[in-house]
Amino acid sequence: MFKKVMLSFLTAFLVLLGYIFWETNRVVVVHDTLAFTDLPAGFDGFRILHITDVHAKTFGENQSRLLAKLKGENVDLIVLTGDYMDRHSEKDQVAPTLDLIKGLRALFPQAPVYFVTGNADVHDQNDRLVSAMQQAGAIFLEGGHPRHPYALKRGNDRIWIGTASYTEEEFKTFGIEKEDFYIVLTHFPWEANIEEKNREAEKRYEEAMASGADPRQVKKIVYVDADLIFAGHTHGGQIRLPFIGALYAPEVEQKGVDIELYEKESKTKSFIDKLRAEGFFPKYSKGIYRENGRVLYISGGLGVGGDFPLLRFRFLNPPEVNLVELKRARELPEREGKSNRIADS
Repeated sequence: MFKKVMLSFLTAFLVLLGYIFWETNRVVVVHDTLAFTDLPAGFDGFRILHITDVHAKTFGENQSRLLAKLKGENVDLIVLTGDYMDRHSEKDQVAPTLDLIKGLRALFPQAPVYFVTGNADVHDQNDRLVSAMQQAGAIFLEGGHPRHPYALKRGNDRIWIGTASYTEEEFKTFGIEKEDFYIVLTHFPWEANIEEKNREAEKRYEEAMASGADPRQVKKIVYVDADLIFAGHTHGGQIRLPFIGALYAPEVEQKGVDIELYEKESKTKSFIDKLRAEGFFPKYSKGIYRENGRVLYISGGLGVGGDFPLLRFRFLNPPEVNLVELKRARELPEREGKSNRIADS
């Protein structure tokens, strides 16, 4: 009897390990449709491919398995929202993302590529990666002096794509009208809370002025009133449970972050402190969130992360890329959600 129980237990354990390996290494393409009443007519049906949190993950040689899943798709714009590197790995941090960019450019030569970086991209290979991505044709939204958003045009219509914030001096030069449709690329979901971020920025500016700081040295930050925000960072919780969803996700409700301090503290926090910071059963883990007149779209991403080796896997949450179609609508839908998934076994 005891041997039968142990054999059953061992069999179940091996099946679970096999499933976890399969789940962590397969990839799905998630299709979504987002409706907007203020989308210019020329962009009705505009399709955006969103990729995030690669974390040096590979899907076949030169990302061949992932690229094969995208063949035959129609893509008008490609956006990447950070964390291309894996700070826990010593392998080449550049090749996985660069191979992906090159493959996407070959598949969709008509689609411009824009990207931002994330908190994991402070690796000593980061400058080389950003440079290589730019040389491959991707546009770095956080680079340039001054930084600026880009206008995408179709006929007489245009939309904008840029980062979440700029200095007030930069923002005044853009020529963005209040009614213009604006897309933000950011790694961090909490930057979608634009009203609170602007209040915080105003408070920091006023405190700096009150302390006697040189007005020429203090830059007032403005967060753009976006219509659509693409973000990553959460990995969709990485581990999800039936009927519950994400078990936890990294700081999805944090209101701001100092990247250097974030990285320094992550190496010294205790196990309990890290779990407390990451937030159990988060409200925002992945998917579509329509609040305050704007849409926050969080992708579950491709790679794995975390400081605990035994938790660096995915469960009920396969790696994903997201193909989002924008639709012009007279009124907003009562409910939005995943329309379908194309799985790669």
